[in-house]
Amino acid sequence: MKKILSIVFVFTLIFSLMFVFNTAKAEEVEVTWWHAMSGGRLEPVKQLVEEFNQSHPDITVNATFTGSYQETLNKAITAAQAGNPPNIIQTYEVGTQMMWDSPYVVPIEDLAEPGEVDWGDYLSVVRRYYTNPEGKLVSMPFNSSTAILYYNKDMFKEAGLDPLNPPSTYAELENMGRQLIDTETVEKAITFGWPTWVFEQTHYWTDNNYVNNGNGREKRATEVLFNQEPGMKIMQTWADWEENDILIYGGREYEPDAAFISQNTAMLVQSTSHLKDVIETAPFEVGTTFLPRPEWGNRGGTTIGGASLYIFKDDQEKMDAAWKFVKWLSNTDNAVFWHKETGYFPIRYSALTKLMNQGWFSEHPSYLTAFIQVLTAKESNATSGAIVGRFPQIRDIVDGAVTSIFGGQATVEEALNNAAEEANQVIEQYNESQ
Repeated sequence: MKKILSIVFVFTLIFSLMFVFNTAKAEEVEVTWWHAMSGGRLEPVKQLVEEFNQSHPDITVNATFTGSYQETLNKAITAAQAGNPPNIIQTYEVGTQMMWDSPYVVPIEDLAEPGEVDWGDYLSVVRRYYTNPEGKLVSMPFNSSTAILYYNKDMFKEAGLDPLNPPSTYAELENMGRQLIDTETVEKAITFGWPTWVFEQTHYWTDNNYVNNGNGREKRATEVLFNQEPGMKIMQTWADWEENDILIYGGREYEPDAAFISQNTAMLVQSTSHLKDVIETAPFEVGTTFLPRPEWGNRGGTTIGGASLYIFKDDQEKMDAAWKFVKWLSNTDNAVFWHKETGYFPIRYSALTKLMNQGWFSEHPSYLTAFIQVLTAKESNATSGAIVGRFPQIRDIVDGAVTSIFGGQATVEEALNNAAEEANQVIEQYNESQ
């Protein structure tokens, strides 16, 4: 009899445990996140997702690298049109207008309870970029960057330049670049990563809009402004530097990094997103400073690049779980971790405070440059960054113009005017489709 009772007890216990297990599994919510972080950024993403899943047993986030920002955006929209979108996507800042216009996205402020998030703790320049004309934050800031100047301190010393006094204006950059070349320290002084993005940033740095209607901040942009006087002057300066062997054109994105790291140039304009990679790879002491500014322009400020996180419409349980994850991902500790692991600057003032209290910037002063640059920016439509439909396509058009200028196939005036005409057609077609 005791044996029978023991068997009954064991089976009862097994069935009870199975019931508890199945109930727990039924209550678990799975969230899909499509992102564009590869290379050295992929491991920090994995660490963050694993930590969230371990600390939130009722939610499982499945993170998948889905290619570039553009590829991720295209795949997500296609999936949404087919009725099977991911819950979260990460896409770049130039996709903002398209995401604002998308019927598949739910603004994150609609998912947050009143007082749940201290939005004032997020850097104002970041909030401004992703806030739509109705004053609503549509996406959650995540990886924010800006363009800065990297320079080889060893080469500066060799050329008789003060490594603690890098160029801050175009005139200083040209003079120092000439000294670097004349002393035979290097053959070419500078190269630009993401030159079209730097072209955009230099408009903002001189407090000039890139598109009309208040940089697309007052109402929908209908035309580009980069072929007006400020843009012509910026690009003509670059063309003159290239003709005089000060600047070398190294490609469209991160390709120019190689020329700097191999010491074929002494300076590099590049995103802060590659800060850790450049510092750890370069066989010399790397310095960083603000993006040099044309002295003829008013001081505005650079704005952000990088990407943010959008939540797609789904059942409420899925959206709530996705919101819980993106909110957690942007907390102070995670913002600090992400900054240290990548070079993207933290999106919260509390993260900046924590890093300062830890002495991080005392030990790693190059990581502070981007912070100060964006924190000291003048608040204007220009420094909030341009918002325009099909911005990625417009950037490709300008990339083609830049290539034709440096390749000697067109003058600055011809290239920018042709690019503006083509870009305006793209904007018109996009606006008509909305």
